[in-house]
Amino acid sequence: VTIGTIKAIVSNDTSICEGASAKLFASGGAKYKWSPSAGLDNSSIAAPTANPTSTTKYKVLVSSGTCIDSAFVTVTILPPPNAQAGDDKSICIGESTQIGTPSEAGNSYVWSPSTGLLSPTASQTIASPATTTTYMLTVTNPAGCVKSDEVTVTVNPRNERSFTLKLDTVIILPGTQFTVNLEIPSGVTDWSLKLHFDP
Repeated sequence: VTIGTIKAIVSNDTSICEGASAKLFASGGAKYKWSPSAGLDNSSIAAPTANPTSTTKYKVLVSSGTCIDSAFVTVTILPPPNAQAGDDKSICIGESTQIGTPSEAGNSYVWSPSTGLLSPTASQTIASPATTTTYMLTVTNPAGCVKSDEVTVTVNPRNERSFTLKLDTVIILPGTQFTVNLEIPSGVTDWSLKLHFDP
């Protein structure tokens, strides 16, 4: 009578970023069965690829003939960084606006494209694009996990309106009243008038 022995050996616990995958390894037997099977590309091989959506502790049954042993390995899902490019903005050509949100310690920030930005590696920066531009903010945390967000800065042309003053030149005597007509374009709600007096 031969008494067999078997020892299940697995890879070390590992941590991955959200959406990434990890290669698991087991040895010590002839057949392998991993559970849970969720997130595994093949639960019946020695080295499956794991892509879980949340932190998962996997168990592997290693067998050879009638001998069975088991082992565990945990795949931890690291949280992504907070990427907030801010609300979309609308400016007139030649103006500036602030985009982004306050930084978080340890994170790195990169804006793309960098055109029209005061500081393309800051979490918040001043944008002065010449044309409507969509900026992408990419944030990387100390664990190497990456997340992105977008903000669009719409650049509007200056709204030029014509004002007509009739008469444009008036000669008067001191103490004499005069009348001129100012034609204001439709849609203009805020305006002011300056009169130049040449004594």
